[in-house]
Amino acid sequence: MPLNLTKTKQKLKFIIPVILLLVVALAISTGLYLKSKSPKPGKPQETQPKFVIPSLSTRQQLPNNIQAIKKQIIESQIANERGNIVLYTSNEYKIIYVPTPDFFLATILKEPLETYKLEAQNWFYKFGLKQTDLCNLPLRFGLDSTDFSKTHPDFSPFPEGCSY
Repeated sequence: MPLNLTKTKQKLKFIIPVILLLVVALAISTGLYLKSKSPKPGKPQETQPKFVIPSLSTRQQLPNNIQAIKKQIIESQIANERGNIVLYTSNEYKIIYVPTPDFFLATILKEPLETYKLEAQNWFYKFGLKQTDLCNLPLRFGLDSTDFSKTHPDFSPFPEGCSY
């Protein structure tokens, strides 16, 4: 059977564009797949969590005078709620000591949050603590209402000036 070069050339004219089209389609689909796997702009990337409570060894290394003040604060207990020691309560904030894992928690009960956060910090200053002592004591802040969390998403659980 003789080879017909005209038909072979016509088939090649058809096959080459089809192959090129398939290669381009494969490249585009690969690019789209890889792009979908990369982080989206505007979406927060996962970051390392903040250490809300310093390690036990850090808390045990408090200077003796701060240890003594901490003991004095704990002894000022006004109530006990399910094992937590209530130290101060008002309509604006409540301060408790949580023995395990050994930290102070000031819960802000109403707005303005930052004002009452500062007032809670001032409560600790009355015992002779300084601002830097609050970071390692440790003192942390919470909000009484999930509505506060929604309206104040940037509220920090750390005392003013503490960075972790």
